[in-house]
Amino acid sequence: MFHLNKQKMIDELEETEMELNYTYESRLSKVPAPTWFIHGPERIIKKELKILSRAKKLLAFVWAFFSMKKQIFQKFTKRVLKLIY
Repeated sequence: MFHLNKQKMIDELEETEMELNYTYESRLSKVPAPTWFIHGPERIIKKELKILSRAKKLLAFVWAFFSMKKQIFQKFTKRVLKLIY
């Protein structure tokens, strides 16, 4: 009995996942990218600097978190350096 209920729940979750994926993907092309609303080089540069600032804050947070675990921190640093260079 439990196995049947479990399988039914799994099937419903998979069906819901497919519906959500379809809904998301069908609306994705209709939603304009935020950068389309930015006109002029000054505004584009300002927006890029804002994005980079947020990324720096996130990296600083992650950096501090992983510094507690030296081995994990070293692996993270190598991956970040690979992405950058």
